[in-house]
Amino acid sequence: MNSKQFIVADLFYPKGWYTGEVKLWDLPSTSVYIKLEPNFERKLKTTILKVGRTKKYISLFMKIPFDNLRGFFRGQAKSFGFFDKLISFLYIKNNFDFNHSNLSKNIVWIGCRASGKGIINPKIPFNFNNVSGMTLISAILHDGGITRYPTVYPLYRNYEKVLLDTVAKSAEAVVGGVEITTYPSKLNFPKILGLILVKGTGMCAGPKTISNQQIPEFIITSSDELKAAFLRQAFDDDGSIYIRKYDHGGREINIVNTVDVSYLDFNLRKNIKKSNLMRYSSNTIQQTKTILESLGINSKEILFKREYKTRKGEIKHTWKLSITYKKDFKIFREKIGFLILRKQRKLDVACL
Repeated sequence: MNSKQFIVADLFYPKGWYTGEVKLWDLPSTSVYIKLEPNFERKLKTTILKVGRTKKYISLFMKIPFDNLRGFFRGQAKSFGFFDKLISFLYIKNNFDFNHSNLSKNIVWIGCRASGKGIINPKIPFNFNNVSGMTLISAILHDGGITRYPTVYPLYRNYEKVLLDTVAKSAEAVVGGVEITTYPSKLNFPKILGLILVKGTGMCAGPKTISNQQIPEFIITSSDELKAAFLRQAFDDDGSIYIRKYDHGGREINIVNTVDVSYLDFNLRKNIKKSNLMRYSSNTIQQTKTILESLGINSKEILFKREYKTRKGEIKHTWKLSITYKKDFKIFREKIGFLILRKQRKLDVACL
């Protein structure tokens, strides 16, 4: 097996993978920078100096570089690990006025460095167990992604304004005032959101065809309403609906997904195509079928669609999942539907 394939298989999933909730201390303490509410910060500074007497003593006692400590007193954003040391210092000195809980309640900005784009008034803990959370993760899994190099920046691409607006609003509803760079067909999110998704919920950075990303467990075990929100975004992004005029009125709702199979030898790839070996299809499309069935929507067997080779020499397999019965179209319309109007209109016709 190619070392870059199926990264997910060896991944240790964080708590958020199962719960959908990400707390501040679930994230790498040295990679998360925060700014505090001014009054709370003044009280913290006053208490620190009252207990430690001098900055020099605090710096030596806690093994914090003096310039780093001085920067905090001058208003610079500092890492959560830095504040953790300050809280520990106060604990050692028998002062318990400040702790992780009241610290997280008084954060007014969070990012991955002292300056740059981040999240204003973050909604800590970050709760993805809602329609907005399902929409955001589904968007990242389908038409979006998380870059790996040079760092974990989430992004979302789509030409439909309604989807761009929905994904942007979903991100804000879940994490707070996320500072997004917007383009006509693309949203670029700050690194801190990528850190929350990767380290907090177990999402994979880098090409999704290679990581063969699975759907987080909390989505699969969520309520019907939340599963529907996840699937609505998925089918708006990667789904299609067809009504054939010359096939006795044949109709179909389908969704496609691609997986990298460069690590497989030629004979096995040939057998996958010949025998439709579904176990080699993407995890996402297999689990999409499971979620559809949990909503009472039957789909056909996942079918191999095509093999192609990229300019980099990578070999990809695209798979298709289809819904073909009118009764299932009606359940799909009732429980899921589309945000894209032209798709919804086609679905209405398909249900006649």
